[in-house]
Amino acid sequence: MRRGLITCVCVCAALPATAAAQVSVHVTPKGAHSGLRPAPALRWQKGAGSGGELVRVQPGRRFQPLTAGFGVALTDTSAWLIRRKLPPRLRDRVMRQLFARRGGIGLSYLRIPMGASDYIVHRPYTYDDMPPGGRDPRLRRFSLRHDRAYVFPAVRQALALNRRMTVMANPWTPPAWMKTDDSLIPTGAGPVSSLRADAYGPYARYLVEVLGHCAECHSARDTFGAIKPKSRLAGGIDQEQVGYDPNITPAGIGQWSEDEIVHAITTGQTPERRQLGSSMEDVVQNIAGLPPDDQRAIAAYLKTVPSRTSPDAVKER
Repeated sequence: MRRGLITCVCVCAALPATAAAQVSVHVTPKGAHSGLRPAPALRWQKGAGSGGELVRVQPGRRFQPLTAGFGVALTDTSAWLIRRKLPPRLRDRVMRQLFARRGGIGLSYLRIPMGASDYIVHRPYTYDDMPPGGRDPRLRRFSLRHDRAYVFPAVRQALALNRRMTVMANPWTPPAWMKTDDSLIPTGAGPVSSLRADAYGPYARYLVEVLGHCAECHSARDTFGAIKPKSRLAGGIDQEQVGYDPNITPAGIGQWSEDEIVHAITTGQTPERRQLGSSMEDVVQNIAGLPPDDQRAIAAYLKTVPSRTSPDAVKER
């Protein structure tokens, strides 16, 4: 390898070391001005090499199975670059090359940070941020609005390109008000920040809200778009202003068992054999892909929320 160059080598196919097996070579010069420039291809040859490391290809010998697949993390930064900085045609091409099983490399494992990770466009954030010293144990300020702008559209496009995708949503940090140092990032020397003793309940509820994001749709909103605390989860006009999302507090689904709630949120069919609305299609698809324990956690949470009457302004149909 020449000085000042970074060489990326990939084997095009896992074939025995024959003259037919070709190795593609791409070179990125220092400074990455031209980026992955194709170089002349190499070919496997029988016999001993003249130097360097010896690589023995043994396609018949296998070790542990690959269970989850190969994948990437779709962070705030990467989603922003894909959705906001690439022209639509180039964006779609990039996404196909990454996730499509035909015409792409078929990445099949997607990690999505719950809120900001260390790769962010602007300031760190979670789904329930408060001013310093503030607290929100009832999650009245919970909102997924930030990620609806460009993160969720990128996730939906990836899922549409590869229906076999495995998605892992993981929290990078609890909201600052749940932590002992009231900060999303390390504040310097001293004890390592940890979860406050009185925040375990709110944090569990926070995680369930992220996975199910129920309140985003099933709550009435005020003139400025904020959820009305007294009608949280009690239903309301949907975000497209064309339909109505039903009451999912005990006042609306209190007669459903946890098993019936799990069946509804994973199949789209209620115990009364009614089909959930089209606005729930993505939610049902996402929850159906969660582990059974997570599905039951969402159902158990919905059984414990305060019972609230649906807003008088609209009637459920």
